[in-house]
Amino acid sequence: MSGNTDILETMIGESLCWSLVLDLTSEAASVLRYIEMSYLFFWPTIRVFIIGSKRDMETTLQNTALRNTLKTYYLSLDERTITTIRGLPSGVINEKSISASNLAKKLAQKLVDFTDVVNERTEIYFRCMYCKNGHAGIERLQNWNLADTLGPVSDFPDETRNFHGHQFDIVCKKRIPLTDIDKNWGGPEGTVGPLDSLDVRINYAISGKLNFTYLLREPWDNEWGLLGPGRNFSGVVGTLQYEKADFSFMLTATPGRTRVMDYSRVYAGDPYVIVSSKPKALPRYLAIVKPFTAWVWNSIIITCLFAGVMLWMIEKVRCLFSRVKTMSLTTSLLYTVRMVLLNPPVILPTQLASQFLLGIWWVGCLVIFTAYRSALIAHLTVVIRSSAINTFEDLYNMEGQRWGWIEYSGTAIAYLAENPDPIVQEIYKKLEIHPLEKQMDLVLAGYYSHVTRKTIVWVDFLKAERRGLPVYMSTTEYPVFGGYGWGFRKGAPFRDAIDRMKQRLIEAGLIDRWLNEVIRVQVEESEKKEFNGSLIIRQADEKEQSALSLEHLQGSFYLLLIGYWIAGLVLVLEIARHYYMN
Repeated sequence: MSGNTDILETMIGESLCWSLVLDLTSEAASVLRYIEMSYLFFWPTIRVFIIGSKRDMETTLQNTALRNTLKTYYLSLDERTITTIRGLPSGVINEKSISASNLAKKLAQKLVDFTDVVNERTEIYFRCMYCKNGHAGIERLQNWNLADTLGPVSDFPDETRNFHGHQFDIVCKKRIPLTDIDKNWGGPEGTVGPLDSLDVRINYAISGKLNFTYLLREPWDNEWGLLGPGRNFSGVVGTLQYEKADFSFMLTATPGRTRVMDYSRVYAGDPYVIVSSKPKALPRYLAIVKPFTAWVWNSIIITCLFAGVMLWMIEKVRCLFSRVKTMSLTTSLLYTVRMVLLNPPVILPTQLASQFLLGIWWVGCLVIFTAYRSALIAHLTVVIRSSAINTFEDLYNMEGQRWGWIEYSGTAIAYLAENPDPIVQEIYKKLEIHPLEKQMDLVLAGYYSHVTRKTIVWVDFLKAERRGLPVYMSTTEYPVFGGYGWGFRKGAPFRDAIDRMKQRLIEAGLIDRWLNEVIRVQVEESEKKEFNGSLIIRQADEKEQSALSLEHLQGSFYLLLIGYWIAGLVLVLEIARHYYMN
């Protein structure tokens, strides 16, 4: 036997296509020590075919190294038959070889003459994991006459279709709405009770179909799984690493965790979202300038000044060829401004070029005024809101905005801490830490955003929204890692069966439906507890829209007052200039 690495390199990768043949007819103790050191329990789908004596059958099949192997055959021979086979002249069998390749081939291909064998009849047994009321046992698969060619061996029953009431230990942490538990349920010591949640519903459906029972336990340190000294994990991951539980509910996969445990397929995502106060309505006096953007307003002002200067230059050129008195720069600018306000001057210039310029400018002013008037009506009747926070860039660029997180632990915070985006790095540096109960109060107070996973804040957000509170969840979602799966101890033989059932639930759309139902139930139950059994009816966010009032037109009055103030100031300046000149 060359060493442990040979079998490991063979089984890694295409393990579903490999079988392992073990010969216990000589040096059985060495073979058993070898399989215990080879981590065979990491590959439950490998077929193991063992040849040995009846005396070693029960001990061998109950070896802990085979605890995860789903298909283990044992060819049982009595001692006299083994002694006779060793002395047969056909084929040289090396007693020091433990690979069993020679003996297995000769038995299968009938290369050994069994005429003088004392006992030609033998049995093939297999180790079942759950057939004895959910516990492991040994069953006889079929009989075989050594003098006959070995025909097709009856395959094992698929034990992963029925676990016969086997009880699994499940480790979990409370994370509403995915997992909810009752710590005072009155069950066995150290266990918790299941409450309505997504994982509990999934497990209820799978356990009913595969016929198994379960007990829920919390991790000893109430952690998800942080890497400690010596490559040891804490929390849920550590419980699976040391096989203190069979599998867990929701858990995020990371490269470090996959070295000590296995994962099922992802069944639910949990992206980052930003919860902030709802965009507030802008003051009504801004409605008079909101129909056009700042770029449009600047363009109109620059074009108006340019048209006034062009009119003045045309009139200046005309003055060079005739002695007609020309208009001043101030007069030409007032011409173009009056036309923008749809109050054209009564007396127009007599110069054809000037008239042509003012005609073009008048057409442009009609178009501008028509667009402005239609947009102004919409802005006077519809509530204008400030910009919403939908991205990390919006959050970082929002003046006076703060943001926070609930805790510095788990894999979620690593997304911010290790993100190469400089904006995300700045957000991480300025994170404030507050309890979950305080986060919503800070959001409602204004100028504060809660950066969190969607499932953490979903129930509280919907409760606040049903009450008409001004909360807003970003439309942009940032996926963190791959999503949630269930964790399994290394080599768990039941993982594929649970995975297949979960895939069927996903394809049927039941998981999405259950998640929405659980959230709705959580919101309603929470409201009943807070308001003595009554549900909150959603209130209107805004006042009922009515016809135009003074509130809608306050911008025009402010503009009129500003105009009066400027006109009065100009009047005072003119009077002062008149007295000064005299």
